[in-house]
Amino acid sequence: MNFLNKNAAVIKKIAKVVVGDDMKMVLVVRKDLKMGAGKVAAQAAHAAVGVVERVMEYEGECLPDGSEHPWWAWYSAWSEEGCQKVALQCPDEEALMALQRAAKEKQLPYYLVRDAGRTQIAAGSKTVLAIGPAPKPNVDELTGQLKLL
Repeated sequence: MNFLNKNAAVIKKIAKVVVGDDMKMVLVVRKDLKMGAGKVAAQAAHAAVGVVERVMEYEGECLPDGSEHPWWAWYSAWSEEGCQKVALQCPDEEALMALQRAAKEKQLPYYLVRDAGRTQIAAGSKTVLAIGPAPKPNVDELTGQLKLL
């Protein structure tokens, strides 16, 4: 076992102790916009990259008690578990924004994509919301009622 793999295993064990659950990210896509498959793929990719970049801001950050910031611990565990992502659908902007508010309230990492308006839909349209990586029960509490895309 090389040095990096050995440390990755330790990080995973620590993250499991800290959070105790498997991790996942969900990508919630608005169905009312009727985006083509390629557009959905691009918007989902923007959401996934956006939320990971947001979480990366917390690398090495600690909470006031000195413990590691949970978003970073969750990200580390999620990375080691294979980066599970699930694509879900919601009916409209109202539902998407309600999920964003719930993620913020529950202190889960999230990222909302607003389209640039260069192709299929109007500029500023809210298209996809990424939530996580976070413990599955925390994410499922918000998105468990949604259907797969």
